[in-house]
Amino acid sequence: MPQDRITKVFVDGLRTLEHIELEINGLAVLAGVNGSGKSSIVESCEILHRAASPKFIDDFVAIHGGFESLKRFGASSMRFGIRIEGAGPPLEYSFSIEELLGLYISDECLKLFKDDSIVTVINRQGRTASVLDEAHGPTEPKGFPGAGLLLTGFGFKYPHSAMRRAVKALEQIEVHVGFEVLPAWVAREQGRPPNMRASAAHKPAGALKRLGGNLANVYETLRSDPGEWRQTMEYVRIGLGDDIEDVRPERVRADEGMMLWMKYQSAEKEVPSSSLSDGTLDYLAFVAFARLKSQRSLVVFDEPELHLHPALLMRVLDLLEAMAQDTSVLISTHSDRLLDGLSEPAASIVLCELNAQRATEIARPDPELLEKWLIKYRGFGELRAEGLEGTVLGGHGGHS
Repeated sequence: MPQDRITKVFVDGLRTLEHIELEINGLAVLAGVNGSGKSSIVESCEILHRAASPKFIDDFVAIHGGFESLKRFGASSMRFGIRIEGAGPPLEYSFSIEELLGLYISDECLKLFKDDSIVTVINRQGRTASVLDEAHGPTEPKGFPGAGLLLTGFGFKYPHSAMRRAVKALEQIEVHVGFEVLPAWVAREQGRPPNMRASAAHKPAGALKRLGGNLANVYETLRSDPGEWRQTMEYVRIGLGDDIEDVRPERVRADEGMMLWMKYQSAEKEVPSSSLSDGTLDYLAFVAFARLKSQRSLVVFDEPELHLHPALLMRVLDLLEAMAQDTSVLISTHSDRLLDGLSEPAASIVLCELNAQRATEIARPDPELLEKWLIKYRGFGELRAEGLEGTVLGGHGGHS
């Protein structure tokens, strides 16, 4: 059965995001000047991921700063939502947050699109709500009203299978904001752990953590499968050169956990992760992330170009485009080189701009206009560097 992927994200009332509907068909690449809303879209995806947890309201306040910290000036509520497609009939899930004598969910809706009809599974408006039970029909949930989301209010006893699919899709959103390659000396000066450069507790790795702190454990997992390991080393050498003989995770000491070591054919001694260059360590993290197969409904990367030489960035872009064949991938970037390297720029690029009301609008290039310009220019990045991006854009208005 195909895996569910998130094909649309919609957000209202968060900072510059007055109203955004972003379609993600494979790979979507957000481009725009600082302050145009790209990072807010990235954070919205993380907020949606946290909606899969019963602790959502607590996390919304403690981690994301709460309603007043996030809301757009003049907005009375914030709305978040997704469209899910793949493992069954399409679903759309959304909820709104307001603050009036405390934070609460003001509306919540889960719709199932089946056989040219719409089945409403969750319908919550203010102080009234109903949930569709597959066995008994519409019911009023016990203990309602409450501050939390109805979607996660039933534990693992979901009244409708669509609720289970929606929770799983939210759980499988994965947001990355750059891997932590802080030099060890800076980390020591600042009293911070150096993350990927330090040893990590030895634990089985099913996914690469945000910032990459369990990188050595991920490589140990990849190394345990000989066929997978051969392909992983091919990707490593494609980016870092044939001089790479091996990448080896090893227990440093019983009390210090795992550390990654790299062996070059031209050097006698192995090099520990603490001494690798920023770009080398960053690329190793991207390879680990791409090769360690895990279920994802949406993958988000904020500025993947950090620390990478342009040639190495193209190898990372290859990995991300390949990943987009299996799941939805969203990138935010300032790199014209990355934009130039896209294999399908018209289908991938989403330009973010602020209108006169300082609200984010998004637009995609017109394929025919872009094709004509690319006879002369290397790619959309070079076109943008010349200030000509407006000549190839499609319609505006907060939709893409």
